[in-house]
Amino acid sequence: MKPVVKISESGEVIHRYSSIAEAARRNGVHPSGISKSLKGRNRSAGYYWDYDIGQIGTAERIGCINFNEIKNVKDEMDQR
Repeated sequence: MKPVVKISESGEVIHRYSSIAEAARRNGVHPSGISKSLKGRNRSAGYYWDYDIGQIGTAERIGCINFNEIKNVKDEMDQR
């Protein structure tokens, strides 16, 4: 089992879970949704997910998620 973290759009770590199964159970989603999010960097249950690599609080980069890139894309979409 690998621990996972639930992350907001701004990159803030919301909660840590001991496994995908625990995260899914506590967030009312199927574990495959979180697993797919971990692989494809999509959201599940309205949040981003990543494996917990021990960082705390807000992060510019957690695992493979680059929140500056997400913010830039979101800003571009808002301008359209």
